[in-house]
Amino acid sequence: MPELSQPYIELQIKPSRYQFWLISIAHLLAFVSPWFSRIGGWAFIISVVVLVHWMNGLRSQGRFACDRAVSGVRLINEQWAIRRHHNVWLDVEFVGESLVSPFVTIIKFRSQRSAVYAVLFFDAVDPEAFRQLRVRMLLHL
Repeated sequence: MPELSQPYIELQIKPSRYQFWLISIAHLLAFVSPWFSRIGGWAFIISVVVLVHWMNGLRSQGRFACDRAVSGVRLINEQWAIRRHHNVWLDVEFVGESLVSPFVTIIKFRSQRSAVYAVLFFDAVDPEAFRQLRVRMLLHL
């Protein structure tokens, strides 16, 4: 039986519109939930803290892009690499814990220092490369 060559898969992760809306809705619910509880005057303080946290995240991190965020995932011959904000590819080890769905895929890696999670929304990556990665992960999990 002929040996099949290992695929080269590289995903460039862009800001996701769906991730933005999911996080915004979560913050909105956290903002209004103190008003429905019986904590009195603390509701205003808690709501303002949640609102400031959300707005600070949007402003300072450029729609959720931060220094620790993964901006690329590469798979070549069973060797995984991730790219951070500084455009340097880091070799990582696939831990094996992941969530694979058509909407979002979450992959856990281990670097030299800590665990790293890559969150891939379908609208933030190339559709064909995303499909190839999902199929590859489903076959090898």
